[in-house]
Parts: sequence; structure tokens; C-alpha cells
Amino acid sequence: MSAMSSCLIRLRYEISGRVQGVYFRKTVEDYISFLNSSQKTGITGWVQNSNQGTVIGIVETEDNETKKHIDTIKQFLTKGIETYEVQDPWLKSEKQKFAQKGKIIKVKQAKFDEKKVNERLYKEFIVDKNAKFESFQLI
Repeated sequence: MSAMSSCLIRLRYEISGRVQGVYFRKTVEDYISFLNSSQKTGITGWVQNSNQGTVIGIVETEDNETKKHIDTIKQFLTKGIETYEVQDPWLKSEKQKFAQKGKIIKVKQAKFDEKKVNERLYKEFIVDKNAKFESFQLI
């Protein structure tokens, strides 16, 4: 950790739509592993399927210098998202647990569009060309 580090930087996300059974979770894990191995980011976190049929996860770092990599992950997760809206950043119970602030982004009926995705990432990471993400949250 550098001398400039000051707080935990955390990205929480939930993606719904056709995201289970299409290797989406593994795609996210592979992408973050790639960033860690190539950029030495020190990003930690997890990703898992939820009982509601969504994919949820958290990525975080304690180093301000690696914040740009969290932003890169956010961009990766939102590739192909056409619309979104920003909502209240934390639930009341969350505010009591964490001092950090974040934004929640919800996406409604966004389609995964091959034209909007970097061709290399599409071929390496996306298995199902017809995947449709109905909602997306960044917390």
C-alpha cells in the first residue's frame, strides 16, 4: 500500500437478465485475474450467483493508485448497457456499516450489443451472443 492510500475503494454490483448459465461469473473472475496479473493491481473481491437469478459481487482496493482499475472493471461490466439511472447510494443499514459512499446504477431492458463491445473482449469472454442484461447496479 502506498503512502497516499487513505480509504477502502469498493465497487458492489448486481446484474440481472440472462447472466446465469452463460459463463458471465467466470468472465468477470477471469477479467479481474487478468488485471491483477498484468497490472499488479492488488484488487480483491468476489462474484457469485444469487438466489434471485442475478450475479452479484464486490471488488475493492485500499490503494488510491489502483482506483483507476476499479473504474476499468466498472466499464467492463457496463459494456453493452444502453440505459441506466442513478439512485440513492446506500440503504439505511448499509450507511451504518460503511463510511464510504457510492452510487447505485440501475439499468432497465438493456441489450448486450456486440457492436458496442471491444471485439477481443467479446471473443474471449462472452459465450452467449444473445445475452440480454435487464438490470445493472453499481453500489
